[in-house]
Amino acid sequence: MNNVAKLHADYQKSSWVQLTNNMFELVVAQSNEVEKAVIGMGEYRFKAAYRSITDKWFVMSSEQRHAHLKKVFAMECTPVESESAVNSSCIGASMIHST
Repeated sequence: MNNVAKLHADYQKSSWVQLTNNMFELVVAQSNEVEKAVIGMGEYRFKAAYRSITDKWFVMSSEQRHAHLKKVFAMECTPVESESAVNSSCIGASMIHST
């Protein structure tokens, strides 16, 4: 995460305000990637055992989508045996893989 933050700041010193803004932008970007994974788009994909929601996503109400994403974010992280197996972003690394 430290490297990602530095990359986002272009390896330049920044104020606390800018650091906070950068971190907020990173959190929003990661949240968007999780939502994309839920619907089967983007850089990450859920493993087959976790894909059942993908077909239902587009007929869900926004409240149902929000409730489902809340469950996804509440999932515990599990250790991954190999870093190359998963680009682990800690929302249940064992259930997501990078494309």
